[in-house]
Amino acid sequence: MATAVLIPLKAPSEAKERLAGILDRGERRELAITTFRGVVEAVLAAGLELAVVTPDVAAAAGLLTSDATLIAESPVASGLSAQIEYALAQPSFASFEHVLILHADLPLATPEALRALAGRADAGVTMVESADGGTNALLAPLPLDFDLQYGSGSYAKHRTAAAAAGLAVHRFASPALALDLDTPEDIRALLEHPEGAASPAGQLLLRWGLPARLAARGMRNAE
Repeated sequence: MATAVLIPLKAPSEAKERLAGILDRGERRELAITTFRGVVEAVLAAGLELAVVTPDVAAAAGLLTSDATLIAESPVASGLSAQIEYALAQPSFASFEHVLILHADLPLATPEALRALAGRADAGVTMVESADGGTNALLAPLPLDFDLQYGSGSYAKHRTAAAAAGLAVHRFASPALALDLDTPEDIRALLEHPEGAASPAGQLLLRWGLPARLAARGMRNAE
């Protein structure tokens, strides 16, 4: 069954604001670009079609080295959920039976994890939950039969909404997709992960001395 991946991409200069206490604006921008490129590489290596919805199509195009469908955000839709729903209503999704919505900040994403998740396309709705109850990945049939509800506690909200629409809902356990980079605690978790320090994002954070910065915040187990 044809599945397309959709990645919502915030302008990198405005990304990762919850990390402002330990990363300056330039570092946050570079981290956002690094993680986005890593997710894109994993998607393409998995053999999946890619679309990106973003407020700055020109900037997003400059970050891509392979073909992808770029969708400019709606000037009237408000919020992440509305922008994703707007993107899914565009003609570029008409030929697809399923969509896999991925966050752009999954530093451990691998082609194997994405292929395994995409392979569940006929199972209904399958999601990967983040540590704080968010939805890092959501695989669903098209057209969507329920409203997206990204934000605080979105995993539980999506589960309830999809079930109310009569869809089977499944949790997909994937260490490679469960970690995003929103908070200092997420950075600590990445650097403590067996493969995290060796990832492009991990190498970047180590070069910037993040273990020492986290230790200064009292998170000494990051050293």
